[in-house]
Amino acid sequence: MRGTATREHILPQWLHPYIELPGVNLNHRAVDEEGVTLLRSHDLRNFTFKSICSSCNNGWMSRLEADVKPLLLPLIEGRRSAGSLAEAEITLLARWAFKTAFMILPGQKTNSVPWHLFERWAAGGAGDPNPAVVFALSNLQSTKGFGYVTESDDLEDSPVHPVNLRVVICIRSLLLVVLLPLDDRARVPGIGHPLYRLLWPPNVKPIYVPGEVITDAAREYGAFIKYLAGFAHAGVPSDRA
Repeated sequence: MRGTATREHILPQWLHPYIELPGVNLNHRAVDEEGVTLLRSHDLRNFTFKSICSSCNNGWMSRLEADVKPLLLPLIEGRRSAGSLAEAEITLLARWAFKTAFMILPGQKTNSVPWHLFERWAAGGAGDPNPAVVFALSNLQSTKGFGYVTESDDLEDSPVHPVNLRVVICIRSLLLVVLLPLDDRARVPGIGHPLYRLLWPPNVKPIYVPGEVITDAAREYGAFIKYLAGFAHAGVPSDRA
């Protein structure tokens, strides 16, 4: 990145009043074979990324946040569903999800972030979010505030073999799943829940493999988000497919 580095709020500041919970901090945790480790805890005002140049932060990023506001608010409040989105709205939401996924990733203990995808996208005008696979699941129940999950997608036993960096963004009634490829092979999108909408790439019919949805009110928030996100996936065809 060229220019002066600035603090980019990962979630737009206009969104904070809609998702802040009194007395509740955003907790970042790493989960591995050793267990769960709390990385840091803070409020939404300090949920920032400090390596974005000022021209991007105050230019196209700011415009994107303003453009998506009239669309994002009805989705997170449950007044609209992902299935109601028009073509232009789908592209706008996919662009915002793509950008937000990259802002979330640097602070996490994940594989190396494929920054070349973001840089190429930004340099080209931040239009179509390629390559990426982006899903939306709306009209969620029992969700409050905001949460996210990042992980490496590498499921050897799946019908299609995913090798992606997965970023799941849950904002009240809206769940966005962004899959960033870790190699240059084409992905086959797949869904296991009929309420998911494939936002990107366009004009692609995903493989539908119905999965059983289990209601578990006792499930922790992060586990709940990860569970729901598991119904959206993409991968390269395996030898067994």
